[in-house]
Amino acid sequence: MRNLERIAWHFPFLEKQDEYGKPFVRALIREDAIGPSRLLIPNLFEEEFGSGYFVAIPEQTCAIVYRGELTEEQGVTVDDWINGCYKVGREPMSPERFRPERFWVL
Repeated sequence: MRNLERIAWHFPFLEKQDEYGKPFVRALIREDAIGPSRLLIPNLFEEEFGSGYFVAIPEQTCAIVYRGELTEEQGVTVDDWINGCYKVGREPMSPERFRPERFWVL
């Protein structure tokens, strides 16, 4: 866990930003070497997304992190990312969304 915490920010994210340049959705993908395993780090995304953010793991190699409060347009984008990854991914998991705390208990 210490190694994961140490390197979690050293890999790029795919993200969409709002009109103010703040991210509202971020994809954690395998190509960045640690992908969804970053969901194990408590509060890692709280600064950008606030304490009410949600996560999804629609495909085994991809996790999606997004703000709890979205505009209608942003919500459509998040749904498209989650559902698209679930439907076309090589190893689909679930389109279900979770509170991130679910993954912080080891």
